[in-house]
Order: sequence, then C-alpha cells, then structure tokens
Amino acid sequence: MIKKKIIFFASFCIIISVFYQLKSQNLKFGIFDTTHLEIYRYQSFNEILKSVGFDIEYNSVAKILDSDIKELNLDSYDAILFLIDIEFLKGILNSLACQKIFRIINKFGKKTNKLIGFAFPTIGQKIHNKILLFSPFFKSVGLNINPFSFEIDKIPDNFDINSINLDQLNNSLKNFFNFTRNFLDQPLEARSFLYHKTLACPTKINFAIKYPTYTNHYLAILPIKHGCPLRLAPTLPYGIYFYNPIIKNQIFITSNSLLSFSSACESFHICPTNFNLRYKIHNLIQEMMWELKILMITKKNNELNFDYIKQNKKPKLPIFLSNLEKNSESKPKNKKSIKIAWMEIKIFEKNDQESIKQQYQLINDILKTGNDTYLWITLNPNMYFSPIAKHTSEINTYLNSISKFTNLLKTKSQQLNTIPPKILLGYEITNNIYEPNLPTNYAVDLYTNKYLDLPSPLDENFWNNEIKKPLNFFLEKWKNPNISNNIKIVGIVLDLEMYCRKISGSFLDTIGFSSLCRNKYKTIKKITKNISINNLITTKSIQNYYDFLKTEAINLGNNLKNFFNEKIKNCMIICYAPNISTDWFYKAFYQGLSDKKNPIELLTFNSIFYSHKDWLIKNNIYANHSSVLMLSKIKNESDFLWIDHILKYHDGIWLNKFSRFSEKKHNDWMAIEQSPINEKEKNKFLEYLKNK
Repeated sequence: MIKKKIIFFASFCIIISVFYQLKSQNLKFGIFDTTHLEIYRYQSFNEILKSVGFDIEYNSVAKILDSDIKELNLDSYDAILFLIDIEFLKGILNSLACQKIFRIINKFGKKTNKLIGFAFPTIGQKIHNKILLFSPFFKSVGLNINPFSFEIDKIPDNFDINSINLDQLNNSLKNFFNFTRNFLDQPLEARSFLYHKTLACPTKINFAIKYPTYTNHYLAILPIKHGCPLRLAPTLPYGIYFYNPIIKNQIFITSNSLLSFSSACESFHICPTNFNLRYKIHNLIQEMMWELKILMITKKNNELNFDYIKQNKKPKLPIFLSNLEKNSESKPKNKKSIKIAWMEIKIFEKNDQESIKQQYQLINDILKTGNDTYLWITLNPNMYFSPIAKHTSEINTYLNSISKFTNLLKTKSQQLNTIPPKILLGYEITNNIYEPNLPTNYAVDLYTNKYLDLPSPLDENFWNNEIKKPLNFFLEKWKNPNISNNIKIVGIVLDLEMYCRKISGSFLDTIGFSSLCRNKYKTIKKITKNISINNLITTKSIQNYYDFLKTEAINLGNNLKNFFNEKIKNCMIICYAPNISTDWFYKAFYQGLSDKKNPIELLTFNSIFYSHKDWLIKNNIYANHSSVLMLSKIKNESDFLWIDHILKYHDGIWLNKFSRFSEKKHNDWMAIEQSPINEKEKNKFLEYLKNK
C-alpha cells in the first residue's frame, strides 16, 4: 500500500512538474526545408505547432544555403525537423548543396537533449526496403542500419553502460527498425482510404483494421492517443519517436505529405472532402505534435514517461483550423458560378457507325448542360503546328475533325434554337517533349539533378514554339468558317501538369538552375565570370538568384497575357495544375498572367480555396478557382449534390472528363473519369448541371 502511494505521489509530482514546464516556456522548433521557399506551404502544420507550445522558425532552402552554420545558431533550437524530398536524396553523392545541408544534419543530429526529426518523401513502390535509402540520415543521429536491423553507431567511452537496460534498448531498436521500415514502405498516399477525396471515391477494405499503437521504454508510435473513427484508421500512424539513451538525443520520423495536409498544396491523395474528417485529422496531427513536446520534456531516468500524456488533454485546435469550413465558403453570394466541361473530340476523326453515334451523343450531352457551360477542349495545337510537332502529317485529319465537331454543334444548336457553348482552347504544354525532340535547354535543379525531358521553365524558345507559334497557326485556320462554323474561342487553358515525365511532372522550387537560367542571371547582373551552382552557394547568392527567377517568370506570364489578349479579345486565361502551388515558377507566372481587373481562372483538385485567397492577393495573384468533379462520383441521383458542394466553396466547377459520358464503359484507369449511371439518370444529371 505504501509502495502504491509512493508511486502515485511520484507520478503526481512529474505531472505537476511538466505542467509548469509547459506553462513557463515554449520550445524553439526549427523547420529546415531542403526543397521549398514558402512556409505557407505548411500553413496548417505551422498553426498546429504554435498551438501546442512551439516557437517556429522556418528556414527555406535558400536561407539555409545562404547561411554559415554559425549563423544558423543550431544550439538555440530544442528541435529541428528537416524536410527531405526526393531531389535532395538524388543529389547526396555529388551536390555541394546536399553536402552543406548534411553538415548541418550531422552537427545537430548528435547533440544531447535535442530532438531531430525527418519528414521523408513518398518513394515509389518498386523499391524494396526503402529504409536503406535513408541510412545516411540515421547514421547522422547515431544509428547504423543494415538490411536487417538498427544498432547504436558508437558508444562514448565515458558512457556508463550499467545506467540503462540493454535488453530494453535492443528490443526498442528492433521495433524502431520494423516500425520505421513499415512506415516508409507504406506511405500515406499508398494506404486505403475510407472517405471521399476530390480524386477518388472511398476504398473498400475487406479486413479488420488494427490501430497501430505502441509504446515502450524508448519508443512510441504517434499519436499515442487517437480515438479516431474507423474511416481514419488506415491513415495512422503519423509518426515514430525514439529516444536514444546513450547519446541522449531524440529522433522523430514523419511524412512530408502530412506537413502540407490541408494547406494550399493539399494532396488530393489524402485530403478528405468532408470537413468533419479533415477536422479530425487536424486533431490527430495536433495530438501527435503535443505528445512529441511532452515526450521531449518528461524523460525519467533515461526512459520515456507517458503519465502526463495519458492523464491530460492536448489544447484545442487553432481557430483557423477549427473554422476551416467557414473560412472556405467566403465566395460572394451574388457571384455567378462558372461551369467548365473538359473533353477531347478525337472521336470526330473516325467515320465508322459506332463513332458517328458517339459523336451525336457527345453533342447532345453538351447542349443539355446549357449554353453557359464552357467547353475546355484539349485541341493541343502545339502537337500539329509546333516546330517539333508530333502530328504534322495528320493536320488535315485534325482540321477535318474540328470542322465536323463545330458543324454538328452549330447545327444541333440551331435546331434547339440556342446559342452554342463557348470554347476554351486547351494546351498540354509538353506533349511534344519526347525523343528525339527532348529539350536542348532542359531543367536542372539546385542539387544538380538533370530533367532531360522537362524544358527549362524560363526558356523563351519553348514558350514561343509550343504556345505562341501554334496559336498563330491555329487561329489562322479557325478564321475559315468551314473549320470554326463561327463557334467562338474565348479563352486559353494552359495545362501545366507535365504528364508522364520521368522525374518530375511540374516545375519544382528546386528547379531553375539550368545553364540557360544561370546565363540570363549573369547577363542581367552584369557578372563577368561564369556562374555555376556551386558559385551561387559559396557566394551566398541563392536567395538573390531566386528573386531573379521570380522576376523573369512574372515577365514571362505578363508577356503571354499580352499575347493572348492580342489574339483573342478579352481572352479568358485559365491554368490547370493539380493543386494551388507555392513553387516560385507558378507563383510568379500566375502573378504575370493576372491583374486585378482580369483575374485568371485556376482549375485544380483543391477541395478548399477561399481560405487561401488572402495569400494569393498578398502575392499579387488575382484568381478565381474551380474545383474538380470526377464523374465516377456520380453513382445515383443523390450524388448530384456534389455539384452544390463544390459550388459552395469555389467560384466554379470543372468536370473531369465530360467526353467520357458518350464512350463505352472502361475497366482500366479511365474508369475514374466515368459515371456508372444509366442514360435516363445521366439526362437528369445534365439537367441538374444546366440549372446551376
């Protein structure tokens, strides 16, 4: 009985001690980003960190590389989370930038009474035992890794080995290895989801879900307390914590995807469309970070102590996140919504009976949506009129198919006594960039990785040859009434997702270091000697160089805006990308394309927009936003309400991919773009859309 009282009293004293530590001071938490330049990319995560008592200091990759280690004042941090991306991993062996950052990791990684964390990227499923890829990071924190286990790298000579239980430590190391390997082998995006995302419907799971909870003397899977609904169970765990009693350092492993959850760059692979579920995931992330802070300050006799976590609750979510739905529905009530149907019309190249039937079906479906629906047609004039066009031999077939489409659209419109819908001319900007026409001026990133099938983003020849020249040729053909049948083109859609690229499908924050870009920088800055990436690092000119890149991208966007408006009166300028990007190119490019009187239209998979409106305006980006509706979500009449849901939070809606309505059912990846409803239900859906 006396023993129980002593234990209770000791636990009570620990809890009181922790309480006063939590109240007395915040812990300094550094975010060291090896890829990006904007803390806004992690807006939600940043708010959560502050809410649990961390003082945040964000260090972009530019700031890190422009600073000496002494200037970064590593000792001032209680914790540092290094955000690691694939580009950094690929440059480890050869890049001066990687080497400089790794010196920081190595220096901080073995400091006592500090927490070092790594947010690792999602790695493709083909790589077996991904944990081996990250062995340099574990080495930096005092852990050796082989294909089968972890071990302590080096035991200090003055360390009292009797002060710890070696069996407990070895057991913890074994479990840390197994849990971390599973965590990396099954990244968040690859798990099953029991809820709707903008991209996909819920996944069916035919087995019982086990909540991945675990704690022992030196190890914890986070969050320890979750109590989450069944639908969120597959998303767990969010992190792994390990305390090394020999070095007395603390290690935290989490996912890059989780850090940008629900922010501007939200991943449509993991973000729920349901705000209540998003709220609960935010709660779980906050629970994890609160527990992490508690674990940092409650170690007892070189072992973890979980009493405070078990007996206390985390703080409430920040108001911004708890009111996320309200913040996301700020669209002016009198603002007319835009409706965009994305489609292809290649079926008009064929003349067989089945194709002709499909052509008529598509035209009928289009007209049932009303004449206020814009038709985003992927006509890709670059693939026929660019200097490296893939389909120059098929120009006549291409133009004849357009003529058939516009003629049928006009004829059916006249029969119905209605005005034909307006056309948005769609470009997939890199569709010609394949062998043997790979770009001479290809993209290169900060870590010297080469992207041989991706053009350098500031290559004026690329934009001239793939956008401007093809548009000139196409619009000359369009003047022929036998081609256009007097149907109006009112806008341009730049599809900025570079499909099927081998390394990257977008211009990353690290991209922009090609010889072409560096030579432009040299000319503008009137520098006489050659400018290498290493030179930019050693002269601490990375941020200055990024400022130059942004200015050039603004100029590029402005130049294209003027060109489009010259060719198409009051041209609607529309950009598609998977999400609202904070990367330097997109941010600056959108700024150049837009102005206050003529905002651009952004089409993305983002499920929220208006909570980001202030950030966009702050960066001189004037934009409206339409979110996606995948047709596979329309399974019955009750699903028509997806239209209302999207229009409540966005300026418009775009349908991916409208032309699938007239196609036979697909059983491959294209099925996600098709609705299973029958003809009668489809007509009701089109009527419902027409009235919105």
